[in-house]
Amino acid sequence: VQCVGASVQMMLNIIEPGADRTRRRQRELQDLARSWSGTRPDGSVRQGAGVSGWAAALRISRAGAYRVVGADTLDGAMRIAATAMREYRKPVGLLVWQGRHAWVMSGFEATGDPVDGSFRVTRAYILDPLYPHGSREWGRSPKPGTAIPVSQVGEQFVRRRSLVSGSPWNRLPGMARLAGKYVLVV
Repeated sequence: VQCVGASVQMMLNIIEPGADRTRRRQRELQDLARSWSGTRPDGSVRQGAGVSGWAAALRISRAGAYRVVGADTLDGAMRIAATAMREYRKPVGLLVWQGRHAWVMSGFEATGDPVDGSFRVTRAYILDPLYPHGSREWGRSPKPGTAIPVSQVGEQFVRRRSLVSGSPWNRLPGMARLAGKYVLVV
């Protein structure tokens, strides 16, 4: 349940090396993200933080004007991530495991410069708060500092769960527009 807090903390440390890396700060960031994540539609207590809380925690922590976006394809999501990273020189968040886990994309390799518009992302540098463990269902965490092929990123960075019509999750602000999308915090 700490993956968003850990991801916010990693992103802040990339943006401003030497920022607070303590457990206490990670817990504060997790609590901040959770407080901005909205309530669960079933009324139960939220254990983790949602993607909207992730973006809010970054904005409140003065990391920049982060927002949540969705893409229809993996290649499209990678283009959005690379373009944002190139333009703003900041890491990007990836919502993985159909919306159940958070990764940080800290770099990329591409066939061209995103500024020129004609490029394809070929590899990504991923930071997983669960490294080296990963998930039995989804696979091992990528090794930090290693550029992995986009196809390998796509084994865990998959579309967010599609929401069933009439589902209470559709009533959460912004969630219906992200159903079935690759979700990023840029």
